[in-house]
Amino acid sequence: VNPYIRKLTCVYCSGGFVRQYYKKKDGSNIKEYWYQCSNYRDGRCANKKMISEKKLDAGVQKIFKLKAVELAE
Repeated sequence: VNPYIRKLTCVYCSGGFVRQYYKKKDGSNIKEYWYQCSNYRDGRCANKKMISEKKLDAGVQKIFKLKAVELAE
């Protein structure tokens, strides 16, 4: 399940993001998720950068904290 489906858009082309993962090689079978513009794979966008799910989650938490403070005031 992609929690950011229809919520993330590419800054360059306004396309959606695809979630990809890789397994750690330490044998723990833990998956690390990364997001990339879906149009990059098709050659319709030059944005090849990827962002980790951990960074996205941290950013969303900051926004929630700011909004919670605003609502409390």
